[in-house]
Amino acid sequence: MNSISESFSGQFQLEQQEKLLTLDSSKQQLTIGVPKEDFENETRVSLTPYTVKLFTEIGITVLVESGAGSASKYSDMEYSESGAQIVEQQKSVFKADILVKIAPPNTEQIGYLRKNQVLISSLNIKTLNQDYFNKLSKKKVTAIALEYIKDEGGIFPFVQFMSEITGQVAINIASDFLRKKKGKLLGRIAGNTPSEIIVIGAGEVARHTVDAAIKAGASIKVFDNSISRLKDFEKHFSTKIYTSILYPEILEKEFPRADIVIGALSENTIYNSMISKNLIKSMKKGSLVMDLTIDRRICFESSKLTSFNNPTVMSQGITHYGVPNIPSTVPRTASNVISNTFLQQFSSFQNYGSLNAFLKYDSNFRNGLYLYKGVLVHKGIGEIFNLPTQDINLIFAAF
Repeated sequence: MNSISESFSGQFQLEQQEKLLTLDSSKQQLTIGVPKEDFENETRVSLTPYTVKLFTEIGITVLVESGAGSASKYSDMEYSESGAQIVEQQKSVFKADILVKIAPPNTEQIGYLRKNQVLISSLNIKTLNQDYFNKLSKKKVTAIALEYIKDEGGIFPFVQFMSEITGQVAINIASDFLRKKKGKLLGRIAGNTPSEIIVIGAGEVARHTVDAAIKAGASIKVFDNSISRLKDFEKHFSTKIYTSILYPEILEKEFPRADIVIGALSENTIYNSMISKNLIKSMKKGSLVMDLTIDRRICFESSKLTSFNNPTVMSQGITHYGVPNIPSTVPRTASNVISNTFLQQFSSFQNYGSLNAFLKYDSNFRNGLYLYKGVLVHKGIGEIFNLPTQDINLIFAAF
């Protein structure tokens, strides 16, 4: 079963509905706000109408900004029929007890926040600075990052699902490119040499990309600068795949053979340099280079940041794809996955009856916490931006 399909989404939501409807909603009345995303190229929405319906049925008030779901093909009417209150002004949505959104709030939106409010969003730390955290701290808000929340299996569901979407979309794009531009299939046909794909990186995005490529029947070679990471990478696949350290002499041999080269660098991967323009230039004319994590770090020296409307550019005779935030190219699917994540977390939240109890006793959700009532409690963020932090366990020990 495809974990990011809408059929999975419906099954998951039905299971959560059974849990939610058995809860005592009188413990704590909540208002959840869903603002319209205005970050460039962000087309996803944090809650779908179906999830809103489940929340409103247990007494949670949901405020949805008009047009919040339009890019994901959800109308205001669908939200209204699900029990949401549609509001025209974004500032009104920010009156909610809990705000759920995709992109971190911008400066204007931070101004709308009030004391003791709860913010749940992605963090995308590469796009932020010290001033962002200082402004949130002054508002005395409690902030949770989607990327850091764990599930009961110790997995980061937001990261995993967005990586899965990115990998599948990348191989779909590669397949369409080969068919339209070179008249080739991505997969294997008896008597024909399969298309060759090189993947740079061995993290989550790379794993899902390779998984999709294997299913399509392509020939794949994976390069990384860590032997241990490559060994762990290989364990995920039932079939043997080619992996190698980033030796220059091997890259110089393999790049001219590749039809597609995909950059999928993980956050914890350190590369001394990007893949050089000379390597890209050595590829067959008309080949495709895809920088899947260009919004976080550039893999190729020749990479160009592109957009949904103009996704590719030519450089040295090679087509380059550099669209950031690839899950937003399939907003309906991505929104369903994100909404399921929120649904799962809030069903657990209701069991505790208050945010403090939820954060204190649910370690998986607490893992996403980086600000507690204005106090920075994430050591890693403090180190990156040279900000003081406090131990959240010591804070919770006081009550």
